[in-house]
Amino acid sequence: MRALTPLELPRPVLDAAAGQSPLTQWWVPAVAVVVALILTAVVVRRWLLHHGAPWRRVPEVALAMLAWAVAAALGVNSWYSIVPDLSALQREVESGLGLPVSYRTADGAHVKEHLLPASSTLGMPESSVWVYTPPGYDPAGGVRYPVVYLIHGDPGTSTNWFTVGRADQVVDAMIRAHVIPKVIVVSPDVNGGGVHDRECLNSRNGGPQIESWLYDELVPWVDTSFRTQADAQHRILGGMSSGGYCALDQGLRHLDVWGGIVALEAYGDPGLGAATTMGYHLADFERVSPTHYIARMEFPRKVPIFLDVGQLSDPNRVEALVTALRARGQDPTFQVEAGQGHTWQMARVGMPYGLDDVAAGLGWR
Repeated sequence: MRALTPLELPRPVLDAAAGQSPLTQWWVPAVAVVVALILTAVVVRRWLLHHGAPWRRVPEVALAMLAWAVAAALGVNSWYSIVPDLSALQREVESGLGLPVSYRTADGAHVKEHLLPASSTLGMPESSVWVYTPPGYDPAGGVRYPVVYLIHGDPGTSTNWFTVGRADQVVDAMIRAHVIPKVIVVSPDVNGGGVHDRECLNSRNGGPQIESWLYDELVPWVDTSFRTQADAQHRILGGMSSGGYCALDQGLRHLDVWGGIVALEAYGDPGLGAATTMGYHLADFERVSPTHYIARMEFPRKVPIFLDVGQLSDPNRVEALVTALRARGQDPTFQVEAGQGHTWQMARVGMPYGLDDVAAGLGWR
């Protein structure tokens, strides 16, 4: 098992992935805690020194409680890096309110949130899909581009890879540094309505058919709406946490669609809770669990696979998947991010290494 990050990337790419801002620094919640302590002390002192109707203290108590709530929220955000900066917060809010999100990056790439129509046959509601087209992209031009699909975790939505995940800034930096060619990046919502842990799978009890939607609706829509290189050799499927499981499972079971896999903080099965909710029995569960089926797989080719996990997470879980893949003649890259846990910070750090590694394995550069 690799204990440290062995691959190398240019400094601008690492800086874009790090995504440090005041909202993710440890001292911000620390200051908020100090403010909350001061307010609490003032409220207690006034309560002890000034007798009278208790209702007069209600606004002061409410203010102190609000200060503690803000400190707690900032602490969670500092650890998990849920909202890395104010622009990410703005886009999360706009998307949540149903406002159209469309913007240009500093390098001239275009990011836009699209809405795919509902599919009654697949039980899928209208679905949000964020798409990044690279600098210089011309919808009427002759150039076609490889495509990177990124799947969010649970809980999560299609916005995550372009807000907390900073995919736009990271991919901009990778293109600028000639680490990868110009690519299209697609981030779909795979919840099937609301925020549900459905693991990119088809429900067996009347729920949404998310796996079928990926191949019957999403990929064809991307290939007809954008200038893509529409074959497996030019598609990478990536994701983090439950999205990492989705990338690994879908990538392995649909090798005719996906050329390579970037699985960050991946699991080897969909989890008994999610499987039970969707009506899966034991045989169904094993059929969609890489932990179970890799040992029986016959691979038609070498598949570029990148598996990454935080050192503070569960490296042994991911190493078991690596061992199983190697036993079947595959040669996945396995990386452990030093000092990282199961967070979006880890996903931001690991994603450019994965794109670099798998793109090279597919001959994109």
